[in-house]
Amino acid sequence: MKIIQIGANNGKDNVFDFIKENKDSLELAILIEPIPFIIDELKSQYTDINNIIVENIAITDDENLEKMTLYYLGDSNYEISSFSKNHVITHTPPGSSFPLESLEVSCLTINKIMTKYNLEVIDYLFIDTEGLDVHIIASIDFTKYKIKNIIFEAIHTDGAFSKGENFNKICNYLNQLGYNLSNIDQLNIKASL
Repeated sequence: MKIIQIGANNGKDNVFDFIKENKDSLELAILIEPIPFIIDELKSQYTDINNIIVENIAITDDENLEKMTLYYLGDSNYEISSFSKNHVITHTPPGSSFPLESLEVSCLTINKIMTKYNLEVIDYLFIDTEGLDVHIIASIDFTKYKIKNIIFEAIHTDGAFSKGENFNKICNYLNQLGYNLSNIDQLNIKASL
């Protein structure tokens, strides 16, 4: 089994549980996380699982972009981070003392990641990028790459806690590609071939 996770954070999530349950059949898992402060924690979470690669980069839908500004809440667990400043602000708990901070991070497209690791077929693509999910999916070269299952956060497709035109477009696009869509929960959609 081959997996890519975009937005791995510290690795303490359902994707880790899925990988751990399936570690005997795991050929490769590429965990992508742009926040440098949590990479050691992410690597530590996966210490006992083989065939893990951690990439400290962001994923963009723009082939020409090399750097992006990432916004996050300082002194937090970094789970609320985004390339949209407004997205982070709308997720900041009321009365929070966490300062809004930013940093420049390197980025690649998902197509470049697939090429870098000689992947033509992957079994699972997990995406949690706080609003960029649909743009990343739309940027995938599906004529070159086969992705059997795409699990993405759909709650922020058209802004914080908003589904609209972007959501409808990506669902129609995935359906046209032959994917069957189903709700995993209130936040996430699974698209399967």
